[in-house]
Amino acid sequence: NLAAVAALMARDGDLPALRFQLLLYPVTDMVQAQGSYTRFATGLPLTGPAMGWFRAHYTPEPEAWVDWRASPLRAASLRGVAPAFVLTVGHDPLCDEGRDYAARLELEGVQVVHLHASDLLHGCLTMAAVVRPAMDLIEMAGAALRRGLA
Repeated sequence: NLAAVAALMARDGDLPALRFQLLLYPVTDMVQAQGSYTRFATGLPLTGPAMGWFRAHYTPEPEAWVDWRASPLRAASLRGVAPAFVLTVGHDPLCDEGRDYAARLELEGVQVVHLHASDLLHGCLTMAAVVRPAMDLIEMAGAALRRGLA
């Protein structure tokens, strides 16, 4: 969520302008109420309960979960942020919030490319040496980053 929050802050003049956002299975809502948290509560390397543990260490106070600085999906507006490439994967507690964020960026007129790999799991990019589709995703993300910074 740091890149998405930085993009919001840059839009508002609190940081230097950004040219591009590269969001790889992003955390965009610390409330963690999306269905993918329930669907993937167990059985994967990253589970809903594990995300709860991370949240407890990142934003321990529940009132902070709805603050856009922790949950950029909850920002009043995403209009005017830097163009984005959003990667989501199907077997991931973060899947739904990433898809929701990409859809909202598009709805609010932000140039966005959303790539959803329905058959892969969170962390797949670290397995690119042995999982060819993960290497393909890295190559696509790299190409998007090069275009975004050109």
